[in-house]
Amino acid sequence: MRLAVASAALLLAGLASGCQSIVRKLPPYSVRVLAAGPATEIAAAPDGSWFVTGAGQSWRILANGATASWDLPRAPRSRPGVLQVAELAISPSGRIAVADPVSNMVWNAGTVASPSAQVTPLAGTGTTFYPIGDGDLAIAAQIAQPKGVAWGAQGDLFVSDSGHNRVRQVGLDGRIFTLAGRGFPEPLGDGGPAANAGLWDPGALATSKTGDVFVVDEGHDRVRVIQGRVIHTVAFESGKGLAVDGQGTLFVTRKRQVDAFVDGHRTVIARDLHDPVGIAADARGDLAVADKDRVVLLSPRG
Repeated sequence: MRLAVASAALLLAGLASGCQSIVRKLPPYSVRVLAAGPATEIAAAPDGSWFVTGAGQSWRILANGATASWDLPRAPRSRPGVLQVAELAISPSGRIAVADPVSNMVWNAGTVASPSAQVTPLAGTGTTFYPIGDGDLAIAAQIAQPKGVAWGAQGDLFVSDSGHNRVRQVGLDGRIFTLAGRGFPEPLGDGGPAANAGLWDPGALATSKTGDVFVVDEGHDRVRVIQGRVIHTVAFESGKGLAVDGQGTLFVTRKRQVDAFVDGHRTVIARDLHDPVGIAADARGDLAVADKDRVVLLSPRG
């Protein structure tokens, strides 16, 4: 019911502002198992492969459908090493970022062409104290329990700094600042400056080609979008994972299904999944879902 109310409200808002009233229709998505294996987080690589993590393992699905190992350095075997993967992200140039909420770090894990044998910091020092370091280099700033990470189209990096109730942005110069969230859950601040809004335990992130940043606001049980430094609610029910395709369609994993949002309308494109968490979209518009013990491919091309 809450999603239906949200969809209707967003549609009415669009009509009131003169937006086109015809909603873009989604094609039917075919659903098939792409590969079996432990899967909770997934990222699409520019070479057509998928990088997957789950149950302490890391592996790849190659463009030809074959699977291969991916030795993500982990602690304590590797120091420094990843303690827990909350989200993976791969940049358009192939850089791999890993959000690790246990070590309070965002790690650089090399590139798609050359995954690193040792991770290095992208953001965070491992401590969470104040001041959090806005304006400083990201590797000297404080990050607390990062649950989400996403690359922007221009190569900047976005981080869900969950413990500080913020979304933070690392620029091309390596410096970090707060994009959204004032550090406290209230007031929500929809329709106003994102930096003054209330976020509560932000989770998964996704970005669009046009620069929109989507975030799961877990504490407020909703999905929100930052557009031009202004924040809005997209859906009044949170999800586990987010992805945005080349047309700007938002996809959300929740419970045993995948929802798509177009022009304020929700469409369920896959049902009866096992336990979907991570989701990623590739350049062709296909979606891969990390579905507990397998990876499922959702394709609008049949």
